[in-house]
Amino acid sequence: MVKEGGAGRPIATLTNPEVTIFLKVSFPQSLILRLLKSISLFAQALQATLITYSLTITTVKISILLMYRRIFPTKLFRKTTLFLGVACVAWFIAEVFSDVFQCHPIVAAWDPAFMFSNQCINLEAYFWGISATNMILDVIILCLPLRVVWELELPIRQKCILSGIFLMGGL
Repeated sequence: MVKEGGAGRPIATLTNPEVTIFLKVSFPQSLILRLLKSISLFAQALQATLITYSLTITTVKISILLMYRRIFPTKLFRKTTLFLGVACVAWFIAEVFSDVFQCHPIVAAWDPAFMFSNQCINLEAYFWGISATNMILDVIILCLPLRVVWELELPIRQKCILSGIFLMGGL
């Protein structure tokens, strides 16, 4: 670049062949820099999306548990919903801390300079763990009212209909 492309000199002083060489060599580098910048922006957006997703999921679960507490005011059910609410909040805290501190320098999660270093946790195992615990909490919350419904003094048909209504949340 310096010898034949005129790098370091004002562009007005370059000859046409030097400008051609300069553009041929510098264009791919600028393209790579733009690509790395877009990867960095994507990784930052992914970080924000993961935290927002976990906040949204936790809020929905807590609201369902609060609705259950209102519908079924028995002492055991209140204790169970409180325990599940604490489990949901603990899941949220663990998920946010895992998202934020997944790499040794925090910036390594989105900075292309650090992107290929081995300073980060195993993301595949992380996503499996977060997804599995999320689904387990979902299934427990979904099945929570079924025991109470089947203890009601109703005909079997009505119990099945009520169970179906509560299980519709699984869709």
